Amino acid sequence: NNMSSPQNNPLLANRNKRSDSIIPLVEQYFKHVSERFRSKIVSWASQDIPTRVAAVESTNISELLTNQEFRDSVIYSVVNIRGVPVEGCVMMQYPLLGELLEVCLGGLAGNSDFSSSVRTLKTVEEQFAARAYDHLKDQMKRAWSFGRKTIDVHLSPPSLKQPNFASKTKTMKVFSATIEV
Repeated sequence: NNMSSPQNNPLLANRNKRSDSIIPLVEQYFKHVSERFRSKIVSWASQDIPTRVAAVESTNISELLTNQEFRDSVIYSVVNIRGVPVEGCVMMQYPLLGELLEVCLGGLAGNSDFSSSVRTLKTVEEQFAARAYDHLKDQMKRAWSFGRKTIDVHLSPPSLKQPNFASKTKTMKVFSATIEV
């Protein structure tokens, strides 16, 4: 389905017009992140796993946390960037993490069921998630620094429990980037 149309994605319903001019730059940034993430996953798995940025839009954290697509079985990590007074959130769908883990351990994608609504990660999943999120953090820093000064990105340990943002943060405008793997 077409992830970038407002009819198919409730995240796109409330666009911030002032943000539209910066969207292409944000999209370019997340394309760099996704390409770098893909190259690392390919080296772990010894097979090509395509990625793409499906949508980059202006939204707020509350909309992301209440979206049905993300609410159930999503691995969350809070993003802090030194010098930026707002937090963000990285979300990875648990079935995607499971599929990446399966492929990286030499299995075939789709052979295991990672659809259950568990609330805690198994030890091997936790270690793999931490490794994947560390890599994402590294790629966010590297993708930012093409021709610019570097940024200091911090991600909280990945968890299946939703982060508890303050109410002011929940309504704050953020960029949401959907990276499909």
